[in-house]
Amino acid sequence: MGKNSKKLHCNLTKSAMVISHDHLVLPCCRFNPTKENNIPTILDLKKGDVLNGAFFSDLREKFSSGDFPDGCLTCEKEEAVGLKSMRQRRGMVEKENVQLEDLEFFVGNRCNMKCIMCGPELSSLWQSEISGSTEITEGSSLEDFKELDLSYLKSLRLLGGETLLNKSFIEIIHWIKSVATPGNIELSFATNGSVGKSTNLINLLKDFNSICIDFSIDGVENVAEKIRPGISWKFIEKNIQEWVTIVKDFPQFEFNIHTTIQKDNIFHVDTIIDFCIQQNLSWSFTVLEYPKELSIQRLSSDDLINAQGKLKEHPKTDIYEGYFVKRKKLDQWQFLTKNLTL
Repeated sequence: MGKNSKKLHCNLTKSAMVISHDHLVLPCCRFNPTKENNIPTILDLKKGDVLNGAFFSDLREKFSSGDFPDGCLTCEKEEAVGLKSMRQRRGMVEKENVQLEDLEFFVGNRCNMKCIMCGPELSSLWQSEISGSTEITEGSSLEDFKELDLSYLKSLRLLGGETLLNKSFIEIIHWIKSVATPGNIELSFATNGSVGKSTNLINLLKDFNSICIDFSIDGVENVAEKIRPGISWKFIEKNIQEWVTIVKDFPQFEFNIHTTIQKDNIFHVDTIIDFCIQQNLSWSFTVLEYPKELSIQRLSSDDLINAQGKLKEHPKTDIYEGYFVKRKKLDQWQFLTKNLTL
């Protein structure tokens, strides 16, 4: 038995595939492929059942022995400080069957922003600046996925780049609707908020069981424009406000703000929470690990204590805590106010 002295499991190793920007097949978007060997690629999808192949089977065996696989360090760290990890959110009761229920695609790196924590793999603007190339990296060809059994598919997630600017986004949606049952599928995708709502887009998406749009927002006003340069905050704010109005006619749409916490926004978390409360939006966050120079771990202990204290002693502390309690995310509030140690 491993160091945890009890059997562990991660349902994603039985039911999920994430197709990364470099065409690797991973169990989730937070898995660190640099820590593992013999990772399957999209070419292996045509050769057989990847979920029952050696790599995913080895991950399950590692968990079963009581250890986290090397690529799962993010979840291990979160659980160590009391945060509910992705592994835990995907079910504490182990699934019996190995079958594809969750699928995630990289749709391409076309993007209209140069976020300071990003790079050429995920942003065509960064690619153009660094290499001078204006060629867009497209997502995987749909031909690579023709052999997948999608009869159990429950969740589809699309990532970019800016998803709504990549032509693969539309192609994948049409393909999924033709080969699977959209009424059984929860669709989600990330967007930087620069693309506004449209009738055509709403009509394309509305047949899914639910549609969750994650707005990647790392600050408001000047902080937003510093971390995610390229589009003005006022323009993004207006788009978000217009998107959320469709819920009254299309209740299957959900909207969320997702933040990458880093040293340039850790002292401005309150303004993001304020925005979410004002717009009646849920909020989620991840703590940036790379590039290391932008991580909150580059701040001094005094700075981290001050960041925690700013929220604990904020005039709206009770409102903020109530916001997290209402959304059953008290662990996140406790992390922000007590335990900035990831």
